[in-house]
Amino acid sequence: MLLPFYDQHAPPEHPYLRASSAYSALVQLYARSDQLDTTYTRFRRFGNVSPMCISGCDALETVHHVFVSCPAYNAFRQHATQILITETSRILDSAEVPLLICRSFLQVVRRLFEDGPNWPQSLSRFYLGLTPPLPALTGSTGAKTSRLLVRIAHTWHTSCIRLAGRIWAEYRRTVRPAPSKKKTNVVAIDLPSFLSPLLLS
Repeated sequence: MLLPFYDQHAPPEHPYLRASSAYSALVQLYARSDQLDTTYTRFRRFGNVSPMCISGCDALETVHHVFVSCPAYNAFRQHATQILITETSRILDSAEVPLLICRSFLQVVRRLFEDGPNWPQSLSRFYLGLTPPLPALTGSTGAKTSRLLVRIAHTWHTSCIRLAGRIWAEYRRTVRPAPSKKKTNVVAIDLPSFLSPLLLS
């Protein structure tokens, strides 16, 4: 992976250092180290499962497929895109950025969670906490512009890792559903008489 081709702003500290739950950061860590438990990963390591997507896609269930291509998670990606468009628009409007530049930012946001020309090598890597390079703010320099770009980069990064966490959580629920809450046959056990006072208190 060629990191210099991605956005170079430092990620926000909160999801990594201050968040009470670090699930999104954990998913990113496992994705970066090729440790996410997809069927393709299990097939490569153990050969005990089919490497095909469990959602019925005609594709290998790679990490990239689960996060970027699998139709089972389109609703998650579309919802995150809409929220990110709204948030990015709000940030740009409050900074009074010209409409033409706003459009270039929003064009990138619309394709942030899918493969496309905005990404280096045309492959989305949002689930790794990476974002494509931000469009240039032509004619603007200085601390105000720098703060605006950092704010947008942090917003995009946070949205990317949250979406990755949501998709992976849904994937895990699909693979390992919660145990059913069916009542099992309860067998009564006779306790010795000297233990009965313990149950009454």
